[in-house]
Amino acid sequence: MPVIKRYPNRKLYDTEAKRYVSLEQLSAMIRQGAELQVVEHESGADVTNTILTQIILEQEKQQGGVLPRSLLMGLIRSGGATIDHMRHSFLDGTPRESLQSLLNLDERIAAVLHTLNIPTQQEFQQLHDQLDALERRLDGLLAADDPTVTYGDEQSDK
Repeated sequence: MPVIKRYPNRKLYDTEAKRYVSLEQLSAMIRQGAELQVVEHESGADVTNTILTQIILEQEKQQGGVLPRSLLMGLIRSGGATIDHMRHSFLDGTPRESLQSLLNLDERIAAVLHTLNIPTQQEFQQLHDQLDALERRLDGLLAADDPTVTYGDEQSDK
């Protein structure tokens, strides 16, 4: 596991490759499957989670808001309780149970979104489908009421 040292000037040094690295380079290493640890040079304190959070924030800035604002605000409003709940649900239990927790990630994310009163992608799709069905019914009813008028994207015959 590569050990990255963070210096007081916030520079990150890869002790294996013997070179300075950026957050973007650390992100690429992680995407390629590397497990890494980041420690403070002077104290030896583990700051891996802080660096991982910084990587996520940098990605958020570069990609123009990947995470929904309502999710971010909900996490802040929960005061960390939601994040603690997620962390404990992944870490508690046997390795087999932890693996099962990871496999059920979609369900857990949906539960967190529900707790924060944020609709899931599936719920948005269901609403979209319902709106489409209602629109088709309304068009059918209106067309049956006045066959000389068309609705939707077409212009009226009048």
